[in-house]
Order: sequence, then C-alpha cells, then structure tokens
Amino acid sequence: MPPPNLGPEPVRRASLAQQVAASLRNAILDGRIAGGSVLRQSALARELGVSVIPLREALRQLEGEGLVHHAAHRGVVVATFDAEDVRELVEICRALETLAFPRALPNVTPDDLAHAERALAALRDETDLARFADLAWELRAALLRPAKSPRLMQQLEMLSKTNRRYWAPFLRDAKARAWIFEHWRRLIDCVRAADLDAVLEQLRRVQTEAVAIGAPLLPPASNEARSPQ
Repeated sequence: MPPPNLGPEPVRRASLAQQVAASLRNAILDGRIAGGSVLRQSALARELGVSVIPLREALRQLEGEGLVHHAAHRGVVVATFDAEDVRELVEICRALETLAFPRALPNVTPDDLAHAERALAALRDETDLARFADLAWELRAALLRPAKSPRLMQQLEMLSKTNRRYWAPFLRDAKARAWIFEHWRRLIDCVRAADLDAVLEQLRRVQTEAVAIGAPLLPPASNEARSPQ
C-alpha cells in the first residue's frame, strides 16, 4: 500500500519534529490521512525528507494529542473518531470550563472581549479547517485566560487540538456552522454581562446540543480502533 500523499513541501528547517508533527496533524485533520490508516515510518520519513528520529518525536507528540496510537502488531495507527468520542470530549471540556469561568469572569477586560469578537467575526465565513480551529481556540482562550490558571489552560488547549478532528463535518453542514457561531455569540454576550449563571447554562446547553447536532455527522460508535483516552 503506497504512503499517503501529504501534500506539503519536504521539511528542511530547524525544529524538525514540530514541523513534521504539524504536517501530519494537518493531513489527519483535513482527512487526507483517514482514521485507521497505518503510518509507515520509513515511507513517511522519505516523503517528508527527514530521518526517522524527528518523525518518531512527532508521532509521540500526536499520540499525546490523541490523533494516533500504537496498535499491537500494526505500529502507529491514526485514531478513529466517532459520535461517542464527541460526547466524551464535550463533557470533559464542559467540566474544565466550569472550573475556569468562575475564576476568569471577574478578570475579563474590554480587550479580552474585543479579541474574542475579532476571532468570532473572522471564523464566521472561514472554510479552511486549520484556520477555523485556530480561531476557535483563539476565541475561547481570550475568554478563559483571565482565569490565570496555566494548568487549566494547558489541558483545554490540548483538548482543542484533539477537537480539531471534529470541525471538518461541522464546517460542511450549514446548520452545524450556524449553531457554532450562535453558541459563541451567546457565550461572549454572557461573559460581557459577567453573568456566571448564564455562562454555566450556556456550557450545559452546548454539551447537549453539540452531541445532538454532531452525532449524525460522524460515524456511529464502534468497538474497533477507538481513539484511546
């Protein structure tokens, strides 16, 4: 089986492992490398123009993000995601954000809100998956960094990287796109009003609605090749 065509130019500069990770991450997130694909390290290294050492470092990074995992007798395999994964990740995000927002709300500044508004305006018509995911995190980070909790932010940022895989079907569905925008619009308004109860209610609604809207766009839960948590 020939290696997947990743598209980008071979990696030639410093920080090779990070660049390789970025190249593979983008190929996984936009579907050029499908879930369940076995990543042949020697072939990938040749295609990217690097040795296997930075490639292995990159794969360890992607494994930490939940995008790949090691399977017995197969090697490194791209994680398969389904509706049950969405349910679990949304639940974890809600739990962490429920901890973060009570700390953040008293410290949110007009600049934080303006930053979130700019990200929201930019992502409304964004069709590039990687850029959309970056803007989504930029918006959330603007509202959550005032919590001044680096560990919480680290966990939320890691989840945001894992969540990128789910944006693709959402971006292809007009109803789902409209829902995403409206959710963030309401969340910003609740934060601006410094209404913690409204913020927490919005997080609760998102947990319910994200699963209801996202489940039909993703494969059903399967016992095979589930992404390990």
